[in-house]
Amino acid sequence: MAGQGNTSSEPKAAGRPRSAADGLSSADPVAPSLGSRALRGSLWTTAGYGASQLIRLGGNLILARLLFPEAFGLMALVNAFLIGLAMFSDLGLAPSIVQSPRGDDPRFLDTAWTLQIGRGLGLWVLSCLLAWPVAAFYDQPAILGLLPVVGLSVLIAGFNSTSLPRLQRHLAVAKLTLLNLAGQVSAVAVMLGWALIHPTVWALVAGGVVSSLVKLVLSHGVVADRRDRFALDREAARDLFHFGKWIFASTLLAFLVGNSDRLIFGKVVPLATLGVYSIAAMLAMLPTEVVRRVGWAVVFPAFSRKLESTTGFEPAYRRARRPVLALGGLIVACLVASGPPLIETLYDPRYADAGWILQLLAIGAWFQILEVPSGSALLALGLPRWLAAANALKLAGILALVPFGFWLYGFPGAIGGFAAAETFRYAACAVGARRQGLPAAGGDLLASALVAVAAASGLYAGFAIGQAGGASVERLAGSVLIASLVWLPVSYALLRREAAGLVAALRSPSR
Repeated sequence: MAGQGNTSSEPKAAGRPRSAADGLSSADPVAPSLGSRALRGSLWTTAGYGASQLIRLGGNLILARLLFPEAFGLMALVNAFLIGLAMFSDLGLAPSIVQSPRGDDPRFLDTAWTLQIGRGLGLWVLSCLLAWPVAAFYDQPAILGLLPVVGLSVLIAGFNSTSLPRLQRHLAVAKLTLLNLAGQVSAVAVMLGWALIHPTVWALVAGGVVSSLVKLVLSHGVVADRRDRFALDREAARDLFHFGKWIFASTLLAFLVGNSDRLIFGKVVPLATLGVYSIAAMLAMLPTEVVRRVGWAVVFPAFSRKLESTTGFEPAYRRARRPVLALGGLIVACLVASGPPLIETLYDPRYADAGWILQLLAIGAWFQILEVPSGSALLALGLPRWLAAANALKLAGILALVPFGFWLYGFPGAIGGFAAAETFRYAACAVGARRQGLPAAGGDLLASALVAVAAASGLYAGFAIGQAGGASVERLAGSVLIASLVWLPVSYALLRREAAGLVAALRSPSR
């Protein structure tokens, strides 16, 4: 029962409806192939995210030259409010489909789809109603027209097929990855074409709407194995709301902690400064997003299926943490070491301040990475209330540390306070995992110290190259190279036991 789960939760595999569709495996979810599917899913997720970021970065570099920083700042404000609307109404439908034993039951899926459409319609109406007060509060008349159009993306997403969370449920990550990449390529193509003809913020808006349309069409026309229908089953709705109530609380708080920086800074700093900050925030999300995507697309569904088996949950949890620490630590160390030369190499001088902002935000991103295994485990165990508590603690940290940092050091101090508040959320997830008998902070402290050593080594290398007259690209290469070499033994120590399993997973046939 949600809210009372633990590592001895009753298995509910028996009697769960199965799909015979290709890609939505009809195999027993506790079959021996679970580990192989999880490893392949991790590879697909990581590779897909890498391709996604290359596409995003390439498009962003071109758009940064076609548009003014104010356009990115304005879009950051609009997106913050749209994400807020989405999170304020999150019913936890997708996690419920992934986690529930009824996740393949047609009646359950049709009820979830019906609720999803109603939510999307309601969000679009709210985006229209809020356009005027938001535009007036920030003294940005353009928001009056932008917010309702950007809100169309949420309305369109409400009609997405329930096959998407079912693909995740069965760790069919390849199809999900390709579908998301198709939507992103379409968005970048539209944004670049629009910006070349009419370089305004509407280029960014058009890309988002087109991406949602592409994903909608593909979800029903390519990956769907069944047709969603309107239905409202009372028992299914009760199950969805029972699990989703804590998801709602968690995502409501997640919006406040995840977008409070843009909402606060959008009021106290110039729009151009907010645009520079949004560039740094996008790059700082690299390590967090790749690990979170693996956690959401692979670790969470794998943990959910593992609970239905008779084998131990703790060994699976320990194995899942190692690649998360290895990959996340490498990216964070490189970003902290190379922030300023990275920005100098990629962007023009208008965005120079994004370098030190990136370094501060990357430190906070490391603690977000540490939360992924424990957060995924708590969600799979039916304990989303711990995630809600974690977000509440981070919100308290933001409310305390951001004003204090701003008072001490101005804008840099506020950013430092925002990054430091991430430790509050990490602490709550660590305590929750420990309460379930899972290992928590000991190994994380050692990993954090090693990340600091790798980052400091890269920083020193970049500084030395700069003192010798090296250009920004040389400082960038030196910083990344030294940080990576220092982190390499750590990665080997973490992953040496996984190498044989990874090779076997790649060679084994899909089941």
